[in-house]
Amino acid sequence: MTILERCQPLLISLTLLITSFHNEASAAPKASARTPLVKPITSKPQAPTAAETTSTIIEYDDSTPDESDITSVRPIERLFKNPIFASGISSGADAINQSIETLMESLFYNLMDNKLKWPLTDSANINLGFTRDVFNARSGAYVVVDRFGIGPDYSRELYRYNGIPVTLGANQSTDVYDIYLRNDPMRVIDNKNLPWWRIATNNWFGALPLLEAILPPSFNPNEMYDPLKRLESPFTFPLSIPSAEAMDVGTIKSYSVSGGVNIGTEISEGIHGIKDQMMTGPTALEMKLPLTVFRTGEYRINVLKKDANTMWVGLADSNRLGQRIESKLGKTYYLLSKTIPLWRGMPAHVFPIDFAYEEGVGDIFSKVYSFDLRNDEARTVFIEAVHGNFAAAQISALRAKEDGFDTGVRFFYDKTEKRFDRAFATGHSAFIINKKTKRVHSDAEIEITDSSGRFHILEAKEDHDVSCV
Repeated sequence: MTILERCQPLLISLTLLITSFHNEASAAPKASARTPLVKPITSKPQAPTAAETTSTIIEYDDSTPDESDITSVRPIERLFKNPIFASGISSGADAINQSIETLMESLFYNLMDNKLKWPLTDSANINLGFTRDVFNARSGAYVVVDRFGIGPDYSRELYRYNGIPVTLGANQSTDVYDIYLRNDPMRVIDNKNLPWWRIATNNWFGALPLLEAILPPSFNPNEMYDPLKRLESPFTFPLSIPSAEAMDVGTIKSYSVSGGVNIGTEISEGIHGIKDQMMTGPTALEMKLPLTVFRTGEYRINVLKKDANTMWVGLADSNRLGQRIESKLGKTYYLLSKTIPLWRGMPAHVFPIDFAYEEGVGDIFSKVYSFDLRNDEARTVFIEAVHGNFAAAQISALRAKEDGFDTGVRFFYDKTEKRFDRAFATGHSAFIINKKTKRVHSDAEIEITDSSGRFHILEAKEDHDVSCV
């Protein structure tokens, strides 16, 4: 849906209400000349001085105007109180803001997302990626998520059945996340304390302040600020006490090891003649209709610096079995692909047909502990926990609860989930214009154990998201 289509209710309501305002204003009686809101300006001569001067006095009548004087103003009030008009303003403004945000993402923000792939064999590759996402916080600051990922993937055709290929795929990835707050005052402080070369690099050698000055207010410089910090994310995870103490309060460090295997078929290969007749030429669209059965798993460690002396460490271990079918008719073009070395270019997605259906069942286990780094035992157990061993943390927490020892370790909870979910998504896109609809339904059996006991929860959720840009 284009911006003009999104703004159509706004234009219709505005036209109707302005017409009503014009008719009522022209039919309304004119204000009485006997009680003007502002009296005519009068000048009174003053006694001459050495430098001849003249003083002007403006007199105002602060009495309540006659009812007829404000009749012509009422249509304006009704104009802005009309719910159709207000809805049209909101809808049109959202469409414009989202379109500008998408354009900014395509033109500038993607410079911070670099994904590289090196082929090892005809069937195997190594993937390397640096990405950045920025989210608004209620405090007015921004939450910046820098991610580094590396890992291999493998895909090979096993055989063909009636012209339809059956493929085996596998992938593994190690990801490190650096999550922190960023706002404009922090950038000002950086510009005063950092060396000149880092200030120049953080601001893209003067290009970032220029873009901030000439682009609309929707441009967020924090998306592009400090590109070198992304390169630091793989090395900042607190595997030692000094690195944990060096973390800023409120920041989160996370790493995960994930992987999966899948068996899939490309159903579109069996639709004879369509690709040969319609999908030819250098600008031809690509048609895909894959059906996949998959098994995935992830092991993740999260570390939050709660305050100057307290660290929270969480574990999440999950696995999922499911199936997925999707259809895509379109192509991704990369603009300006040869302007910067090792940069694929600015992606321009053109997919008039895009839908997917997925369902799966999974098990998720998670637990959280707190560590007071002022305690020697907590410091030792913390190092074990960030390396993935929570047995020592469990023992220290039990000693603190049952025997009353000051171990500096506190157990919050552990949670076991068995979840079944279904998701259906549709959409179409053409560069910066796109529409996506996604509906997700999930059912879960949850068991939570904390310091007060064990609880069982049955959960059912239905989410429906629609985004039009």
